[in-house]
Amino acid sequence: MISCCAYCSLAREHNAIETLAACEGVTAFVPIKIKKEKRHGQWVVLKKHLLPGYIFLYGAAEDELFEAAGKARVRLLRYTDETWVLQGSDREFAQWIYDHNGTAELSKVIRCGDTIKVTEGPLADLQGVVTHVDLRRQLMKVKLGINDFHVWLSFDWAEPITEKIETL
Repeated sequence: MISCCAYCSLAREHNAIETLAACEGVTAFVPIKIKKEKRHGQWVVLKKHLLPGYIFLYGAAEDELFEAAGKARVRLLRYTDETWVLQGSDREFAQWIYDHNGTAELSKVIRCGDTIKVTEGPLADLQGVVTHVDLRRQLMKVKLGINDFHVWLSFDWAEPITEKIETL
């Protein structure tokens, strides 16, 4: 399976996904993260775009993906050598998205110094370094081992934390 990443204007991702769903041999995801937010004093679980405006496409043949991107009117991201099939850590990240059906769900974490190990949820196969923690909103910014990619994630502490944590 090969993969590529495309972008389109914000709020147009779902129209593009509908078009891509009609293309035979092509699977596409707009990566979603599940997060918790406090609204009116209550914690609610919401779905948000992990990478607004970006779509990941998967298929068996380059020409199928290229044609599907054209039909959906999305622009393929290209490397400096003008290739657009994902490589290296970009490909690994796209595979992770595919393996988790495009969704980064809530996870539980254990703090190991500045390094976290995700113990539950689809991120369980990733480790990263916590760069910021927002205790009020229960969010942490994590630098993942994938191409130094940073992402804000909702979390529940797997163990009580007794030492002081740097907050935003």
